[in-house]
Amino acid sequence: MKKRSFMFLIATVLLFATVGCQSSKSGSNASPAAGKTFEPLSFPLKDPVTMKVFSWYQGDFNPENPLVKEFERLTNIKLDYNAPADGYAEKQSLILASPSGDWPDVMLLGASGGREVNEISQMYGQAGKFVKISDYLDKLPNLKAYYDQYPEARTLFEDGKGDTYIFPYLYPYKTVPTGFFYNAKAFEAVGLDAPKTVDDIYDAAKKLKEKFPTSYPVTSYTIPETLTVWSRVFSTSSTLAFDQEQGKYIFGPFTPEYRQMLEFLHKLFAEKLYDPQFPQYTFAGDDWRQTLATEKSFITESYVWEMQYENTAKSVNVIAKNMNLQDKVQFKYIPPLSANGKPSKYRGLTTVSPSYGMVINANSPYVNEALALLDWQLGEDFFRLLGYGIEGVTYEMKDGQPVFMDNITTTDEPGKTPLNDSMSFYAGLNIYEIYPDPYGWKTNLEKFTGYTMEEMGEFAAWPDSWMVRFDQEKKDEHALALTPSTTLVDEMSYKFITGKASFDDYDKFIETLKGYGIEKVVDDYNKFYQENVKK
Repeated sequence: MKKRSFMFLIATVLLFATVGCQSSKSGSNASPAAGKTFEPLSFPLKDPVTMKVFSWYQGDFNPENPLVKEFERLTNIKLDYNAPADGYAEKQSLILASPSGDWPDVMLLGASGGREVNEISQMYGQAGKFVKISDYLDKLPNLKAYYDQYPEARTLFEDGKGDTYIFPYLYPYKTVPTGFFYNAKAFEAVGLDAPKTVDDIYDAAKKLKEKFPTSYPVTSYTIPETLTVWSRVFSTSSTLAFDQEQGKYIFGPFTPEYRQMLEFLHKLFAEKLYDPQFPQYTFAGDDWRQTLATEKSFITESYVWEMQYENTAKSVNVIAKNMNLQDKVQFKYIPPLSANGKPSKYRGLTTVSPSYGMVINANSPYVNEALALLDWQLGEDFFRLLGYGIEGVTYEMKDGQPVFMDNITTTDEPGKTPLNDSMSFYAGLNIYEIYPDPYGWKTNLEKFTGYTMEEMGEFAAWPDSWMVRFDQEKKDEHALALTPSTTLVDEMSYKFITGKASFDDYDKFIETLKGYGIEKVVDDYNKFYQENVKK
């Protein structure tokens, strides 16, 4: 371990020493990027190209994967991947510390050496080592359209001059990875439909407790996760968050809705309707799943695949089926609940990742091809490859639209179809979560829950905290307030829920939080947002 840490330290020192030396040389090079001669290319390319790519590990590369072969047919490009299974940041540092002529053509850049990805990209970009993506935006129509729709995806990576060197890791398809679920079979047994409000949750829990007296109808896992999901139902947060309606950052526990949430959960807990074991359950453990699969709890929150997917061995519905309990246990998705007459908004994936992005080696002989490929991957052909697979194999065209073939829609084992690889495979510079009709989300949701994405309720559109950026000194200052506050919120919220603390002491709890300096942190976030993000 010491040797590995020492090598990483050397790599980090070399990384930034190399930038200093290289930046003293002429910033010009013979690449199309330097001369700004890039012209859009059409695919497939006339002549075959093989690009070297450094990216994260997505399993052992299989050149015969049908999706990989289809990508190569569509583009006439082969990608030679260097995808380390571990030590990604360390290996990235070693690459960047070497002469740029030895770099891969394209890299998935991440944070390393204590520096954020944005800082690294600008350091090397301004030294002429990474292609300045912003120079070619007018010739990258798909990326430009995406930026027009989600301007924060561009401003996140801009330097002081408005230049960008990263092709961002994008999430233009806003999925809902989490939600509340209920055991539809148990609800049917007591004559109830899916709950729509928190009052429905309480009434259902009472009836379920009567029919299953040894049960705890509502459950969850870990204190932080419980506070996160339930506070969202009450349109607040358990920490620092952006309030969409007010258009500003708030600290959730300071809001009256947060106390209402705790009072509601306390009512459930006091009447033995909430599982007392929830702090001990973990997402990775089996106890929580077994509790749901064996009719000990009937309402919970989790990820879609953990509850319903028939191709996921640890899915609660699969566990119940394997115990021949499928007639009694069938969890379904609950559309966003409302509290106090106010619908909650399930938060989907954000529009861009702050932690990763593709950069192009400015000395690569394939700058044109890399720029064109990255833009092409925001277009319809690549969408279909990821979302629908291969025409004539997994989908067919009807009335100008792709439609899944019967071998996909009727399969009992969706995990064994070629589409299962579309979520993680080495076809293309696969840095996107872009699935216009992803089999892993929409099709499964429609098949197993009856809800389409459009029926899941309004998404919360909000700027994430990563859009508000501070220097290290300010981050350290904020940590002095946020770290003890998070600990206190978790500790006291649990005590309020379980009755180990009286709500008569709630004001004292809030005053203690304020004493940590949280209000100053909120003010800093709002000031940055008003001056840099909202403009």
